[in-house]
Amino acid sequence: MRGRCRAGGFLPKTVPDPERFGVVEFDESGKAISIEEKPQKPKSNFCVTGAYTYDSRVIGIAKNLVPSTRGEIEITAVNNKFLEMGELTVKKIEGEWMDAGTFDSLLEAGNIVKSKEIYKNFDPLIDQAIIEFNEELKILAKKRLL
Repeated sequence: MRGRCRAGGFLPKTVPDPERFGVVEFDESGKAISIEEKPQKPKSNFCVTGAYTYDSRVIGIAKNLVPSTRGEIEITAVNNKFLEMGELTVKKIEGEWMDAGTFDSLLEAGNIVKSKEIYKNFDPLIDQAIIEFNEELKILAKKRLL
């Protein structure tokens, strides 16, 4: 995904409890029009899954953000900046995705992925991102060893 990313993007997925996540709202044509972090009244049931791609401008964008009330630079603020610039790509995933945002859900997700071999059914976009990420890690590791 990195090679094709000219701006920012993420992969949303429907969930039964969107108030626990960042939530993306779409217009009638399927274009993302807003993103809100853990809303009390979600505008959709599409959560931001945590699979992101950004071009190199993300560093400057993050450096210029004001920390949230929780004292953090929020990924939702980064995504909203790309949305404001008209350069955010949002592609709904159809394949498997599980929440891993709590200790219990991380353990449960790992057990399910292993026992049911779900990793063989990931969305092709996620598979490609994992491959590219692994290649980048190999390059970084070689540079540090030399």
